[in-house]
Amino acid sequence: MQIRSQVLRLIATPHTDTRFHGACLPQSIQAATGCRSHEAWEALWGLLADGLIYLDPERQPASDNWRWKLRARP
Repeated sequence: MQIRSQVLRLIATPHTDTRFHGACLPQSIQAATGCRSHEAWEALWGLLADGLIYLDPERQPASDNWRWKLRARP
């Protein structure tokens, strides 16, 4: 759960590079938590499955440039 909390904090932090590419947000998660690469990805996909975050393509054809974003609370 600690990794997931840190992911949410990172995404909510202004100027954080939240791009989908492995060298962007997943690497920031690893640096902040000390977790391994697969754990960072598991946290991201878990939060996506729980409906807390989403991937915004922002008119970018390459998925590497899509950005992870927080879902608005209903």
